[in-house]
Amino acid sequence: MENNNSDAILLVRVTKIMDSSINFIHVGYIANVPYYLCYGLQKYGFSPTLILPSRVMFNELFYGYGSGNPLNVNIVKPMNRWPTASSLTYVIVKNMALKSKKIVVHMHGFYSIQDLMNELILELIKKLEKVLGKRLHIVWHFHGSDIRNMTRLYRLFLVRSQIEKFLVSTPDLVIHSHRVGVATAYLPNPIDPLLDLGLIDKSFIRPIISNYIRLLSRFSARKKIIFIPTRLDKTKKIDVFLNLLMNSDVLNMMAENTLFVIIKWGELFNKFVSSLEKMRLRYIALPILNRHEYYQILKLSNLVIGQFSGALG
Repeated sequence: MENNNSDAILLVRVTKIMDSSINFIHVGYIANVPYYLCYGLQKYGFSPTLILPSRVMFNELFYGYGSGNPLNVNIVKPMNRWPTASSLTYVIVKNMALKSKKIVVHMHGFYSIQDLMNELILELIKKLEKVLGKRLHIVWHFHGSDIRNMTRLYRLFLVRSQIEKFLVSTPDLVIHSHRVGVATAYLPNPIDPLLDLGLIDKSFIRPIISNYIRLLSRFSARKKIIFIPTRLDKTKKIDVFLNLLMNSDVLNMMAENTLFVIIKWGELFNKFVSSLEKMRLRYIALPILNRHEYYQILKLSNLVIGQFSGALG
């Protein structure tokens, strides 16, 4: 009964929000988070739009690019001839035409600043406000290095822009609020619903990865697989894991029956591989995986290590 009451209260709150006709526009792309947030908003009856930057590293691996659009999110993908600022203008004006009472522009981290700085996107928003006679609400969402390693120029840009709300994706990032001069709020990253929905599409799995999956399937029947699907660099504090391996008890335990699966990615990749070889530990190095490939490897793994930095490492 208590759960039913909780569900009813949530439904009432969501209904009240929906009555206010808020439209959400997510701009940028980090770790598929904007994509998942748009999907969640759709589930509650909103009509969000995701504007993908045209210059995202490894964009062929993300949803909305080379991994399809399995959750049917409304995506505007700029081409070189149609820059992100133009896309945002189009989406905002379209929402105004729908007589939205409130429009929230939700910007995401480094990709936003890299893709939008030269186009002075926030200046554009201010001009649109004047022309359309309506205030646009701006939220800026940090995802890690973009706030930990914030440059002075980046900070001045954000402070000057009078952004209404700053969000962070992990709780340890809250302590960096002073960098932007205002309090930040913790918004947990959503979990990819792809597995629960049964939408893994094997047609997106490349032949070379299919070969590795078959190899790992045979190996997992006899021994342990440790999957490290992260960027191997100082930001992720991967050296913490290497120091752990130097413990003789840990090393002896892993030497006989363990296979490491790592990604060819990051400035410390060669050092990490060299350390594994010196310790005579077996490993397989894969190219960067798209989400469909990642989940196939994940299911075969006994232990998954994301990172050792931050509160959730």
